[in-house]
Amino acid sequence: MVGHDAGEASDGGRDGTVARPDAGDSGAANDGGVPPGCEIAVTCSSGCPMPWLLVGVEDLPGDQNCGGLVLRYALTGTDSLCSCAPLRGGGDAPALVRTVGAYPPDTVVVANEAETVAIDAASDTVVWREPTMAGLPRDVFALRNAAGAARVAVAREGTSGGDLRFVESFDARTGENRLTWTLNDGSFPLGLSVASMTQSPFEPTRFFALRSDMYASAEVDPITRVRLDPPHTRSRVDYWLKTVWALYHTPFFHTVWTGEAVGTSSVFNLQHGDVSSDHGVPLGSRCSNFTCEYLHGVPDPTLNTGMFALCQAADERRVVRFRSTRTECSEVVLTSALPVSSRITRLGVLADSFWP
Repeated sequence: MVGHDAGEASDGGRDGTVARPDAGDSGAANDGGVPPGCEIAVTCSSGCPMPWLLVGVEDLPGDQNCGGLVLRYALTGTDSLCSCAPLRGGGDAPALVRTVGAYPPDTVVVANEAETVAIDAASDTVVWREPTMAGLPRDVFALRNAAGAARVAVAREGTSGGDLRFVESFDARTGENRLTWTLNDGSFPLGLSVASMTQSPFEPTRFFALRSDMYASAEVDPITRVRLDPPHTRSRVDYWLKTVWALYHTPFFHTVWTGEAVGTSSVFNLQHGDVSSDHGVPLGSRCSNFTCEYLHGVPDPTLNTGMFALCQAADERRVVRFRSTRTECSEVVLTSALPVSSRITRLGVLADSFWP
């Protein structure tokens, strides 16, 4: 363990798309430790300004062995983005990046069945790694404890798959002071059938939990072990929600879900300016220029109506950018633009803060 102190694309556009670089591509990032054929094109001309869209990429068993990584996109405006050098943890990131998250402003966290690994985004080095309980990780999110210390949490399925069964929380800077919450132990206020979790945009000591058959984003206080059910938890008839992701960007609390509406895969975008009004899940959105199944979604911190989504169309996963008021999508990256053994797994956002 190592301690560490510390909107949307234009219609029809593909600005910022990562393309598989040719051998002589001067835009490819290669620090000498990246195997040939594993380079990722870099299109940002000056640094990597925040906020970032994070894209987890795992390296499936194959002939290339490029290793796992996190793609980074600098969100330079509601109609523009560019790609930065990806995070590889100096080559020490796990090959199987099952999920990705972050603690502002500089810690990116990835997890798989065996470990949770934190990467310092400024230096692209692993600052801590911790072995974890068995179970596929689904969500990584940011927290603070009662004293205000930075924490990250990883929500995991049970060993046989299905619903989330436990959450592990670590000190975000060191990986120390691990806490484990078991969702069905009778003392934690969630029980079974929890599908997804994310940080609460209202209060950094709490998180949102999604239970598809009951609540869309119930706020949970893990310190007092109380589930809060304010109006924004309300779901809708004939909706089956699967993932949730939330943050605050001035002046909006912004939550995005993926799931199904009357049997149709959709992304649901909610932006609101206060805590007390009716925050039921809105009508869903879909890309109008192609059909796909939406696997995960995150808010666009540059635009309150903006979203990013990971979707599967035919045999390929792609990351798309669109808004709830204009649904033609632009492609950010396709699996086919990455090394041949790569698969896109999950999305995240890193901004200066997730809270007011």
